[in-house]
Amino acid sequence: MIHVKDKQVILGQGPTFSAVGEGNLDWVSILAACAEAGVQCYCVEQDTCDRDSFDCLAASSFKFLSNQGL
Repeated sequence: MIHVKDKQVILGQGPTFSAVGEGNLDWVSILAACAEAGVQCYCVEQDTCDRDSFDCLAASSFKFLSNQGL
């Protein structure tokens, strides 16, 4: 099991949380390392978002991870 969240840095605004897959993190490398480690469950924590948190979870984070075959 792994706890995941994403973050982006916006020029002039600084760091902020984002939906998983919409931030600045290198998800190709992260997910490859997770697969190598045998991760079976991904728990998304959505602190805040630039829109409704449930939209970020359902429409973005869940969709992104599902599209990765997870």
